Amino acid sequence: MTRMRCDDKSLRRAEKVYGAFLRLYPREHRDAYGGLMRQLFRDQWQDSLRRGDGGGPARLAMATLADLIRSAFSEHLTQQAQNMNHAPWKKLSYILFAVAVLAGLFSCTTSVQNPQLAVALAYLSGLVLAARAVVEWNRPIAELFSSLVTGAAVAVIYALIMPVWGKVHLPVLPWLVVVPMLLNAFIPLVRAGMKLVKRQA
Repeated sequence: MTRMRCDDKSLRRAEKVYGAFLRLYPREHRDAYGGLMRQLFRDQWQDSLRRGDGGGPARLAMATLADLIRSAFSEHLTQQAQNMNHAPWKKLSYILFAVAVLAGLFSCTTSVQNPQLAVALAYLSGLVLAARAVVEWNRPIAELFSSLVTGAAVAVIYALIMPVWGKVHLPVLPWLVVVPMLLNAFIPLVRAGMKLVKRQA
């Protein structure tokens, strides 16, 4: 009887800890699968107690915790990818703008202490700018003014960043950053010209 009471108490404690860790998952995942995951954990815990192996619950706890952290991280990545797919062009453009500029600025600040990281950040900045150029081309024409403003901002910011890269001798291939930067600045102008031509036709 005492053993059963101890087992019940350990199960309740384990469930409480497991429930706390379930909060690592995105809300949608918890709502859809939280009950089933709790039930599976409860069954596994009771099985480990029934086997009578003292180390069984501890091993289960460690394995469950490792799997839970890994799968929660994976679920968050999947959800972010889905959100990006459904994000409006304007929002996606601003996100890419922020990532590119931050990577460019951080590459300047880390260039002395960690040149390899600075180079990686500079390359990342150029690649994100290239992705943003694709987004800018696909943005609705109704967002043209916003596109023109952010394109001009990209040109100004990178006009300030690139001389710093030159001073610290970052071996950034010019086309890797210059071409995406120019595309970000000129695509809105090209689209404005196309809109004007269509209006006159």
